[in-house]
Amino acid sequence: IRGFADWAEANPGRFTYPQPPAFHGTTFLKQALIGLTDNPEALQHPVDPTTFDRVTEPLWAFLDRLHPHLWRQGRAFPHGGPELIQLLGDGEIDIAINNMDVVYEAYHGLGNYQGNPHPNLRNLWNYAVSYHIYAVREDSGVKSLEDLTGKKFMPGGRGTAAELQTQQIFEILGIQPDYYFGSLEDGIDAIKNREAIGLLKIGSANDSTIVNIETSVPLVYLGLTDEQIRKVQEVLAYLKPIKMPAGTFRNQQELTTWAVTNGVMAHKDMPEEVAYNIVKAINEHYDDQAEAFPSLKQINIPELTANNTSIPMHPGAIKYFEEIGVQIPKELYPPEYPGN
Repeated sequence: IRGFADWAEANPGRFTYPQPPAFHGTTFLKQALIGLTDNPEALQHPVDPTTFDRVTEPLWAFLDRLHPHLWRQGRAFPHGGPELIQLLGDGEIDIAINNMDVVYEAYHGLGNYQGNPHPNLRNLWNYAVSYHIYAVREDSGVKSLEDLTGKKFMPGGRGTAAELQTQQIFEILGIQPDYYFGSLEDGIDAIKNREAIGLLKIGSANDSTIVNIETSVPLVYLGLTDEQIRKVQEVLAYLKPIKMPAGTFRNQQELTTWAVTNGVMAHKDMPEEVAYNIVKAINEHYDDQAEAFPSLKQINIPELTANNTSIPMHPGAIKYFEEIGVQIPKELYPPEYPGN
């Protein structure tokens, strides 16, 4: 991550991240702190106000150095994943993080990008898998996704890819909630105050938004039926179901929901050597990050990238993965790849 600041200084204006609390903006800051800390043990415990400044100091120093070299000199930030992908596709920035399903739509000009394809997007690597978490108040009486019709439900944080995709999925299924729109903080308060019965959050075990609500309000979690999966995949074939194990959240039974693969994308004009070096550095130092963030130990970056990428990969990334013996599916080779 320190090398990334060097890259930003040498390429001013070519990087940005969504403004927190947008998911990918928060994720970027978490990953930066993990990569910068000299005390990974401290990150595995609840926040201690007496040590917070000392533990997080490397992050603030990093951001002070990075922000002047960001898109718009760090004075403005995109509000979520869709806006970030628009910037990347238009060539205003060189690299971005987002969900593979959203990137698929952007690349092909589908869904929320209808008529506005972004064929310049290229995948570098994938780094995590998350769940679509449909959580509702236990006292709402809602037992299935169909029961959400007419109920006040938040489809995701304002301006996020989750918000857009949830509405798209529900439209396919004929589910018509009375949508509540706002930031995740607004949604948390609305559920606690009975202004909304639930929300959709893309996250993993111990997701902070869900845990926050659970401390005050008992929740139940809604899963997909086989018929719902079939209907949605007829339109959104790139969406993949996944089992959420029992106990991922408090009193939650095993259920089926949508998987979300998170990846890092580049513009196709990024030099091959730069893309190669970035992917190489991430893969060869991933163990260091996993020591600070244990759940990363379950992720095999090369395997996750080869099996869960929905757009062509950058030639520099392909070069690195093939060097370490990873077989990249031929459909992921971009048009500009030599011999393709």
